[in-house]
Amino acid sequence: MAPRTPRPSGTAPRAVRSRNVPKGEGHDAASFVGPLLQPLLLLLIGEQPVHGYGLADRLGELGIKPKRASTLYRDLRDLEERKCIASSWDASQTRGPARRVYRLTAKGRRELDALMPMVARVSDALLEAQARHADLKAAAARQAQLKAARNEVRPRRRHSG
Repeated sequence: MAPRTPRPSGTAPRAVRSRNVPKGEGHDAASFVGPLLQPLLLLLIGEQPVHGYGLADRLGELGIKPKRASTLYRDLRDLEERKCIASSWDASQTRGPARRVYRLTAKGRRELDALMPMVARVSDALLEAQARHADLKAAAARQAQLKAARNEVRPRRRHSG
């Protein structure tokens, strides 16, 4: 292994973390969605043809807002390359540039149908995780109450010296 070169003085070490692990408070739901983003896109496009900005808005209604638009457009490009969606330019806007409008293809509908059982399993697992987390918090609160009650009941010992 090659020796590490020293960091220039006055610079902070680079943070190293998995790109799948959200950092701290305030992380967005898209950090957790990952592989579920494409089924969600297929579902939203299947409900009605929509352009990219509209998809971002509709994802936001679900509480999912990708940090970068590039994530959304990368998945749209992948779905289009796999023939799950098709797009066309809509220049009927009265103002602004033409927008690419996405629609679900027959292959995309089949893929969505095939993915929904997995989405349901993930949903069930998340609901179970929430229930277990609530149980864990309740048990910790009970333990804290018992500890506090024991501390109130015990007379304090004085050290004689």
